[in-house]
Amino acid sequence: MNNLWHNVSVISDNRFIKVLIVILVAIVCQQILKVVLSGILILQSKSEPSSVKRKYRQKQLKTLNNIARALSIFIVWLVAVLTILNTLKLPIAPLLTSAGLIGAAIAFGMQSLIKDFITGIFIVIDNQYHIDDYIQLNNIVTGRVEAISLRTTAIRDDDGSLHHIPNGNIGITTNLSVGRLKAREQIDLSPDFSTKQFEAKLADIAEKLASDPETARYVKEGPILESIDKITSKAVTVTILFSTSATKRKAAVSAIWALIRKEKIPLA
Repeated sequence: MNNLWHNVSVISDNRFIKVLIVILVAIVCQQILKVVLSGILILQSKSEPSSVKRKYRQKQLKTLNNIARALSIFIVWLVAVLTILNTLKLPIAPLLTSAGLIGAAIAFGMQSLIKDFITGIFIVIDNQYHIDDYIQLNNIVTGRVEAISLRTTAIRDDDGSLHHIPNGNIGITTNLSVGRLKAREQIDLSPDFSTKQFEAKLADIAEKLASDPETARYVKEGPILESIDKITSKAVTVTILFSTSATKRKAAVSAIWALIRKEKIPLA
C-alpha cells in the first residue's frame, strides 16, 4: 500500500504528466464549448415563430457563433499555456511584462490590423451583415458572405472567386438580402404593338408568375410597365419593373422573358 501511494505521488509530481493533463483538459473544454455554442445556436434559432425571422436569426447566430468559438478557443489555450508555464516553474510575470512592452511597440506599426479588429467588432454589434447574406462592399465587390472574422470578411463572387476583404477597408456596405430588389429590364417592342396591349399582356404574365409556386419564390411583384423610354419607326423601347431578390435576379429575368416569348409579344 505504501508503495502504491508512493507511485501515485511520484506521478502527480511529474511535470510532464501535469502538462499532458492540462493539454487534455484544454481539448475537452474546447469540445464542450463547441457543443454548448452549437446547442445555443439551435435553441435560439427555434425560438422565432416566424420562418422569415427564424432564417434571419439563424444567419445572425451563425456569425456570432463562429466569432464566439474563435474567442473561446483563444482564451482556453491562453489559460492552458499560462498554466503549463507555471507548472514548468517558468517566471510568468517577466514574460507578460515583456509581451506587453513588445505588444505596445508593435502596435504602432500595426494600426491597420487594429483598425480591422475594431471595424469587425462594430460590424458584428451593428448586425450589418451575416454569413450567407448577399452583400455589396464599397460599390465594388458583390457576392455571398462565406465567413466573417474580426479581421476579414470572405465573399464568394458570382463567378466563383473568393474575396478576402480586411474589415478596416470596408466603407459603404449594402445588404442586398434585406428587403426586395426593384429590378428593371428594357424591352424593344414592335411599333405596331400598342403599350396598352403590352400592359395587358404584362398583367397576364404577372398573374402566371404569382400562381406558379416555383417562380413566385423569386418574382415577388410584377412585372409592370414603368416607362416608355424611346419611340422610333423601328421600335418602342420600354422599361418594365419587378420585385425580386439580388440572388435570384437572373432567374426572375429568365422567367419573365420566357413568358414574353410564350405570350408571343411582338418584339422589334
